[in-house]
Amino acid sequence: MQRNTLGRLANVMGLDANQPLPLDDIPAASPDASFEGDVAVLIAEARERRPDLQAAEAELKAAQSGVDYARAAGLPTLSLSAGPKWEDLGGASANSNSIGLVVNLPLFSGFNTTYSVRAAEARTEVQAARRDSVRQQVALDVWEAYQNLTTATQTIRTSADLLASAEQSERVALGRYKAGVGNILDVLNAQSALANARLQRIQAALEWYVSRAALARAIGTLDSRLLALSAGQKVRKP
Repeated sequence: MQRNTLGRLANVMGLDANQPLPLDDIPAASPDASFEGDVAVLIAEARERRPDLQAAEAELKAAQSGVDYARAAGLPTLSLSAGPKWEDLGGASANSNSIGLVVNLPLFSGFNTTYSVRAAEARTEVQAARRDSVRQQVALDVWEAYQNLTTATQTIRTSADLLASAEQSERVALGRYKAGVGNILDVLNAQSALANARLQRIQAALEWYVSRAALARAIGTLDSRLLALSAGQKVRKP
């Protein structure tokens, strides 16, 4: 089962299934708190980085430009014309250059310009509301991911304490058994508790890394180095 899991992991990484994958040991110490900082700063950075919010901003600017275009369509226009001119002079022809100004004055368009402007303004209001909604969603995403990561950090610290306690209990039970003052059941129970503590430690570490990746995604970057820098802390290996 473990070899199959390693093979699937290699396949996901674009490698052959038989490619050996050296894995790091479980961290003995608690993870660093490089992500901890002012959550308002993280939200502000997310609003600068998140591509969905940038797209909403661009759509709003496009809609605002549409209003200006609709208004300009109902205004007088002035254009410059220039070019050669040929004249027939009774069997002979001559050419000359001309230049002029053309003024276009729209008199009545059946309120078409007014309706176009109102439609463009309505589209702008819709895009502005959508932009505001995305801004609020970005803040919520960062807040929830931050709180989940905070909880995961506390859990992994608790699991480290539990693992240390289980290791100590297993050593005591084994020592008592070797000394002849304990029984094998105490040793087996202690070893079972130690195995469960190790499992909880592994699960807590997994949830911590997943939570940190979720926060990085909420901010708009999946680079853990940038995540640490965004909190204004030193980059350290957890």
